[in-house]
Amino acid sequence: EIFAKGYAADPDNTGMALNLAMSYCEMAMSSGDMSQYEKGMEIYEAVAAKTHPKYAEDAAKAKEDMALYTNNMVAKMQAANDFDGII
Repeated sequence: EIFAKGYAADPDNTGMALNLAMSYCEMAMSSGDMSQYEKGMEIYEAVAAKTHPKYAEDAAKAKEDMALYTNNMVAKMQAANDFDGII
């Protein structure tokens, strides 16, 4: 909740945004709550879309984490035989 408030106040604070996105994705991985996963991905996408050079490192980290959590979620769905969820 602290990260969410901070991100709402300053969406250009990419360090905080990455922590918030990771928190949402980790909650989704442990609970299976896809709404948490979607919140995390939205924030990762916002960071990844930043084009100013000062955000380059965080944008790259966002893209890397998006791939990681997407792969992890697909693996979790495969293990649960949730093929509709994967699609």
